[in-house]
Amino acid sequence: MNGMLLILLSISFATICLGAEEKVLLRPFKTDGCTGWFDQSFKYDWKKCCVIHDLYFWAGGEKSDRKNADKKLRQCVKEVSNGFHDGLIYFGVKTGSLSPFKIPSKKWGNAWDEKFNDEILSPADINKIKKSLAGTINENPDLEEYISEEDMARFYQGLSRERASEEAP
Repeated sequence: MNGMLLILLSISFATICLGAEEKVLLRPFKTDGCTGWFDQSFKYDWKKCCVIHDLYFWAGGEKSDRKNADKKLRQCVKEVSNGFHDGLIYFGVKTGSLSPFKIPSKKWGNAWDEKFNDEILSPADINKIKKSLAGTINENPDLEEYISEEDMARFYQGLSRERASEEAP
């Protein structure tokens, strides 16, 4: 009996020391397009850019990943509009990031528990993201209007490349 208690205490201690808490996806991906802004003008449509930005925000990662996601949003809007709208949208995103009030479903890394919001995405995390998104896109076929297979490949490649560049010596 004492031996069994010692084994259980050892396992518990090792689990605590190793920080074996698993990162679990809490929320499926959802988007409303350009939160708090227009998805398009009379001449230009940049909703796709916002949906892809929402993907990055949902997946999360480190603060540098967030800056990259914001830059990608600005570049995408610039490519599909006249160069005026990208500045406005980027200003709105940057202003929102400074606000002390956050909409929970719009926070950086909102797929995860808050304690994991600013962590590096591991290969296991990226696999969880892929599995969750496959189900989400199957359940919401209208997302395919904004997210092509090519967009998804670039999204996953971006997540993996960011991880690979950080792991390089």
